[in-house]
Amino acid sequence: MDEYYEFEEQTASEVWNNCVIPSLADIFPKIRDIFVCNILFNLVTQTVVLPSIIFHSVSIGGGIYLLYTIVKENIWHFLLFLLCIYVFMYIIHYINIRFGMNVTGIVCILYLLLCEFYNHDQQSWMQVRGLFMIGAMKIISLSFDLQHGMEFPSIVAFFGYTCCPANSIFGPWIPFKEYLLVRQYPNKKNYKWVLRIVSATLISLFFLTVSNCWGSYFIPDDAYKWFLGYRQAQSFRTSHYFISYISEATMVAAGYNDEKHRSVDGTWGYQVTKPLDIEIPTSLVSVVISWNIPMHRFLKKYVYRASLEYGHFKAITITYFVSSLLHGFNIEIAAVLLTIGFYSYIQLKFQDKLSTQVNACLRVRPCKSCQHKYKRNSIIARLLLILFSLLTILNLIYLGVLMDSIGYVDSPSVYKKWSNLDFLCHWIMSGLHVYTIVN
Repeated sequence: MDEYYEFEEQTASEVWNNCVIPSLADIFPKIRDIFVCNILFNLVTQTVVLPSIIFHSVSIGGGIYLLYTIVKENIWHFLLFLLCIYVFMYIIHYINIRFGMNVTGIVCILYLLLCEFYNHDQQSWMQVRGLFMIGAMKIISLSFDLQHGMEFPSIVAFFGYTCCPANSIFGPWIPFKEYLLVRQYPNKKNYKWVLRIVSATLISLFFLTVSNCWGSYFIPDDAYKWFLGYRQAQSFRTSHYFISYISEATMVAAGYNDEKHRSVDGTWGYQVTKPLDIEIPTSLVSVVISWNIPMHRFLKKYVYRASLEYGHFKAITITYFVSSLLHGFNIEIAAVLLTIGFYSYIQLKFQDKLSTQVNACLRVRPCKSCQHKYKRNSIIARLLLILFSLLTILNLIYLGVLMDSIGYVDSPSVYKKWSNLDFLCHWIMSGLHVYTIVN
């Protein structure tokens, strides 16, 4: 998935044979094991109502098997982390320290940072960083819910939740109560269940081939620097779509159904991302929401709302800062997350200001009962909204070039990558910010 392929004047047939087929052949054994394990988890836990301890034990067994298959001996690092955190949470719960559970999240983040900057084996850490991030998000949400009255889980339930085979490897994050839903209210399987697993898997594999192979075929190495930037950014985005659709397929295979599909009898799905809203964005806010829907819900509930007492701007800053910490505060990831936070805020305020001045429906979020002279579907509004969409695409290129080569030792610095694009988006967004303040 993360490999980078260069092609010099290769035909579509050569790209197919030299890259597409090897990429699919490399990933197939891994996703095969994941699907088999999750379908078995589904059959064992949801054919009959099991006692909770058996349900959690099956989840632990399936999760540990998959973790060992994917990360091998690094599994002991992850399991030891979970055990230490559980003991820490239990002690806090037992002695009933006020707001003590909130400290759990700080401990998790500090541990991620220590591993990011002081782990002697960085290659091994890169392989398991995603596991720790998902695990930390589960622990933080669980500690928050415990702080607000939820019953403290047994060690078996804790490990069943954090090691669940449906989402411990690729994600997505789910709250503890949702983890229990498939045991309490199992959904009946039908042909749509099979179709959703197959379709999500095929979509994910399509994005894998785009990320690894087709970008260099359609945009050659001698293209204009902004087109090359688009290729690099798109490679990262399609890699994310691959992970997102695989995670949806594994969640559905395990029997999980999101709230939208649960409300319609007989339908299946677990939406993690919305590629069209990202590739053809209306604003950076829509990109943030659609990039990783479960993580957006996590940050909104457990970070943003908890920080609103400090004000809207500070809450946004804290949210993106915590998100970057959860990602290990890697310099590229931190730069992207913090920058997209500021850019989103600037664009939100600028469009609000312009909407008032032009008397047109130009806000990031459409008006519920629009009183503007120029409605959302008017020519003036549509033309201006198209310009904002193009600006958002430009920002996605500008930010995405930082993400394409994460983990490479000889990767250019953040400064060099942005200087290659003349710091254009910094100038544009700074200008919009000044306009918003002055007018």
